[in-house]
Amino acid sequence: MASDPGICRATSKNTIMGKKLSKPLSHQIDEKAQLAFASAIRPWILNSQAEDYAKDYLVEIVDATTVTGNAFYVQLKGTQKPSVVNKGAFISFPIEYHHATYWSDRVRDLPVFLVVADVTNNVSWYLFLQQALQRDQAWRLGKTFSIRIPIANKITDLQAFAKVVEEAKRWMRKSHPSSIQDAIAAKRDYYRSLDPRAELVVNPLDGSAVVKLRPAKVTDIKFNFIGPRSDELRQLIDRGQAATLGPGEVLVTGSRAYEDLQRNGGTLQVSYKNPSSLSITTLDQAGQPLQCIEEISGLLEGGIAELRFTGRIPSTPFEISFGPIGNDMGPTLNINSKFSDWDGFELLNLPFFERWEQFLKSTTLAATLYLKITSAPGYSYAAIVQVHGKWMDRVLEVMNWLHQAREVCRMYGVNPIFRIAEVTHELNRAVRELFGAFVQKKQYQDNDVRGTVDTYFAESDKKKMEAAFEERSILFRESPTYDLFGKRITPGRIDRAFFHLKLINTSERSDGTIDVAWEAVEGTKMVVRREMPEITHSITKG
Repeated sequence: MASDPGICRATSKNTIMGKKLSKPLSHQIDEKAQLAFASAIRPWILNSQAEDYAKDYLVEIVDATTVTGNAFYVQLKGTQKPSVVNKGAFISFPIEYHHATYWSDRVRDLPVFLVVADVTNNVSWYLFLQQALQRDQAWRLGKTFSIRIPIANKITDLQAFAKVVEEAKRWMRKSHPSSIQDAIAAKRDYYRSLDPRAELVVNPLDGSAVVKLRPAKVTDIKFNFIGPRSDELRQLIDRGQAATLGPGEVLVTGSRAYEDLQRNGGTLQVSYKNPSSLSITTLDQAGQPLQCIEEISGLLEGGIAELRFTGRIPSTPFEISFGPIGNDMGPTLNINSKFSDWDGFELLNLPFFERWEQFLKSTTLAATLYLKITSAPGYSYAAIVQVHGKWMDRVLEVMNWLHQAREVCRMYGVNPIFRIAEVTHELNRAVRELFGAFVQKKQYQDNDVRGTVDTYFAESDKKKMEAAFEERSILFRESPTYDLFGKRITPGRIDRAFFHLKLINTSERSDGTIDVAWEAVEGTKMVVRREMPEITHSITKG
């Protein structure tokens, strides 16, 4: 503005009211900085941004004589003596907090470069501001701070500088993306810049992101919980559970990847998770081994103070969990079953059936269980667990039924496809009857027998009928057909004799016969005999 002749018309040259006119030193430095920068980037086009905030110039790159349209912002600072730090590796320059906030959080269209010009030696250095401010956000803790510019970032080669600008624009597109892929890539690069060990994992279904970090040692990263919830939060972390934190509730040392968590809050989970294997041995009262099931693959996971194992042998219905494992903790073994996991396998080829059958049967004789977990790298854990009560009875009942069904299949030469949904009440009775009567050749007990029979009484005396049912059996001849998972089994012509029945209804017909309905009572026996020569009802005329 000193070049405007209208300022000095009332006085002699270079004086106002008898005083000599001079420019402030800061203005002189600014002018020299402008000249130095303009000279360094010629023939690029320098557009002054007089009306803009914290951006002095919009610079357009010129390739030979072609204006490329490739542009960036410049905030220019001049100095007579730059502050050189770190043994000459960096130029240090003070920045105000509100300017840094504006560049980092508000400017999203183009990269902003800080250019510091040494007006004494006519040298300029550059720094891509948005990336530098995002990489290290310690500046947010104070009102002023100093930013470091690598001494190597000297503006001497415009082609090299143009490549840096292009890289900065790519970074801007990732950091303020127009696509999900760009956003993910930007976040991943951001966390890796804070800590190379950090890995960003994005859920493709809902877009939520988790930052995972695996330190070489547990002690590499430390968490200090602050405030009234510190004990509660520490317990969650010790167990490996997720803890929801508010701003300032945790102080993390050992990694900058947690800076956002410390400042803004979020969810933190410190989890140990390693592939492991479990072996279980049943021991009798004398401590001698009965059966052992090994190589149960799974995961050993938890927190700093408490771990838990979960695993299974593939293609089997049994899932095993064991824990909590830790100092002064009493772990519990749970074996959960889901027999639909055998669906689709042939009944005689159920994976690991015999192995699990032998082991589960041995639990009825066991006094204790010996468990051993082996986990990489070099971790092992062993425990003795007491057996209490009939803890596997329900599972053993299903396994026993499957054993009988498999024996029936072997006897009749069939091998149907197993599906747990097809195990109905009728199928259950069919298997037990076929196994008891035709495989073991023994009496088959059934407490859910119902039926009707035509018989002949001189009079409809219910008491006589009841007495007859109590004293005698009912005998039938038939040729039944059984359906076993879609396979038909016909054992031949058989006789059924039912004992200990209860009369529940009678109805007299016009021809003098009486329909008798009956059902089983406790302890009913059904004896099946094959190919009897003659069959007669045991209830006859009175």
